Amino acid sequence: MIYGYCRVSTFEQNLDLQVNSLKSLGSDVVIFTEKASSIANRPILDSLLLQLTKGDILAVWRLDRLGRSLKFLLDTFEYLNSIEANIISMTENIDTTSITGRLIFNIFSSIAEFERELIIERTRAGLSSAKQKGVKLGRRTIANDVSTIERAKLAYSLYTNRNGNSVNSIANSLKMSRATFYRYINLYKSFLLNQNLNE
Repeated sequence: MIYGYCRVSTFEQNLDLQVNSLKSLGSDVVIFTEKASSIANRPILDSLLLQLTKGDILAVWRLDRLGRSLKFLLDTFEYLNSIEANIISMTENIDTTSITGRLIFNIFSSIAEFERELIIERTRAGLSSAKQKGVKLGRRTIANDVSTIERAKLAYSLYTNRNGNSVNSIANSLKMSRATFYRYINLYKSFLLNQNLNE
């Protein structure tokens, strides 16, 4: 399945260029449109990302329509990679259904991994320094003795009853990245489905 995502920042801007470009991918493209300037509050994109499954394609006219921050893009690429979905960006000629596209995708994933390793390294150095200064260390309460399914249930519940709260703000309150937050929601959806099948 090919899903197209188009975004403009203001209600005055026109989506026609993006929509027409994505329609050239075929008549079966399902197009989602959003008028939002904030990277933190994109309910249509959030819903679309959770709809994607293995083998689906997320198509955009240009990468900056998906997100302007490198971290946002890397989180999104990481999530797509984790569910084995593909991405096509028409302007940048990125198509992860091709060998070249997968190479670019892997480069992005490597950058994300490199960034994570740097954060881990800095965190370890900070923890070591804090320990030497006698600071008490430990997990924050959200992750204390909660099982994976319970965390997934909490993420799912906060997402479905978000009352205008953005995915970014909910994920931050749970001390997790957007990609991890989406994975927890999908995990809980699978858990519910398995429960229903076993009843």
